[in-house]
Amino acid sequence: MGVFMREHELQPEFIISSPYPRAREAAAIVAFQQTLEYGEPPVPGQHKDRGDKVLEEGAQLIREEKTLGCGMRPEEALDLLRHLPESATVLLVGHQPDCGILSAYL
Repeated sequence: MGVFMREHELQPEFIISSPYPRAREAAAIVAFQQTLEYGEPPVPGQHKDRGDKVLEEGAQLIREEKTLGCGMRPEEALDLLRHLPESATVLLVGHQPDCGILSAYL
């Protein structure tokens, strides 16, 4: 997803993630891929050292929010977004079915 976003010039100003490990890892990978200037990013699991670097560096670029944990309600996510600049581009990384419910709500 991070490579696709970079290739299509979709650069979020904020990456906000659920605190749960799978979501945090996905957010960290996307964040790291956004920082690359060329080439394919390393993928966690392929080469342990490179994968750990992706997660470590990417994790520095994300903000964790309990609100995005399992069971998130759309109103909670919208309240979270209200505290950001109106023109901000934001990537929320959460869980299903919560993200699907949020999409339908919007």
